[in-house]
Amino acid sequence: MLKQWLENRREELLAISLAFEHDQSEPLDDGVLYPLLETTLTAAGQALDGKVNPTRAAVKIAQHAQDARLPLPGFIHSLDVLRRAAQYLLGQDIHAAADQMAWMGALNDQLFLTAQVAATMLGSGDEAELAEERHRLRTLVDALPDFVFMKDRDSRFLLLNRAMAQFMGAETPQEIIGKDDFDLFPEVLAAQYRADEMEVMQSGRVKTGYEEQTVTREGEIRWMQSTKAPLRDGSGNVIGVVGMVRDITAIKQAHERERQQRQIIEAQQQAISELSTPIIPVMDRIIVMPLIGGIDTARARDIMRSLLAGIGQYRARIAILDITGVPVVDSGVAQHLDRTIQAARLKGAQTIVTGVSDAIAETIVDLGIDWSGVETERDLQTGLVTALERLGFVLIKPGSS
Repeated sequence: MLKQWLENRREELLAISLAFEHDQSEPLDDGVLYPLLETTLTAAGQALDGKVNPTRAAVKIAQHAQDARLPLPGFIHSLDVLRRAAQYLLGQDIHAAADQMAWMGALNDQLFLTAQVAATMLGSGDEAELAEERHRLRTLVDALPDFVFMKDRDSRFLLLNRAMAQFMGAETPQEIIGKDDFDLFPEVLAAQYRADEMEVMQSGRVKTGYEEQTVTREGEIRWMQSTKAPLRDGSGNVIGVVGMVRDITAIKQAHERERQQRQIIEAQQQAISELSTPIIPVMDRIIVMPLIGGIDTARARDIMRSLLAGIGQYRARIAILDITGVPVVDSGVAQHLDRTIQAARLKGAQTIVTGVSDAIAETIVDLGIDWSGVETERDLQTGLVTALERLGFVLIKPGSS
């Protein structure tokens, strides 16, 4: 194990680290560097006790350095020196195990970066004040219902809040630290998340309020609204990405229900319109529109549109408008019906109104509406006979000579 290897090579690591440091143009004083290296090695061994996650190790080492009241910039420097020394020794050691090499490779890619982030988070100053500040920030982040996270340049989680951890099926955020999306999500989704984060890190620009899908551990598809921004160090270099994600599945579902409801209502309205203004082709060039129930202004407009469309569709010469089932009309409806008859005439069709009741006849007279130019018949049967005569048909009773 790497922990045992570090213990066995402790003196060599310290000696090589000091040698590397002496080659620098401005080396750190041995009296400062050596205690830092000693403490860093000890903390690394403790962090590796049963754990081989580079991110967790880095955070624990950074915390250990702060607890030991070591200067964090010096700690970061000593960690980098020690890392290079360990890599050199592993490269020289033919007995080094594969897992040691793999772990140190991960250390090379991530540990130094994570330690920088951890040191930035830990900061400097009064220890009690900093501890209280960290507690307040952690409480705030964990209280948010939205998902909050921080990742390194390889999209491995450095920090996330409790809501996000629980969504991923973990009891605590610490279980997710060091993993990436390929460890947690289907490959297609993980690849998309990685592409989004690479775009943010490479451009250095914030990507705000865009929608993407994710999937729960139970396989449920959820819609998310995401905002991602580059994570920068004190020098302004992009060292990762931070993000906030809001679950908008309920909103999307509500919008979808509303859309479906609108479609249903529109379909119902269309069906009602077709039923309330039916066109019946009774024979060549004759159509009948039977109207039943009350007629308001909106339905009167539909009657005109439907009748004109029927005239065009069936090439009708005569349109019979049967209002036997209409109980009453007002002045507005009567005027609409009059305009419908005129519009039909412009389309080349003659209109016959049948079934005018006593109440409707009285209303039209009382309102002073002139229907003198409108051909009317007492019932639909009579209207059909009249229509046939207008087209030159002669009706002969069976048995007549």
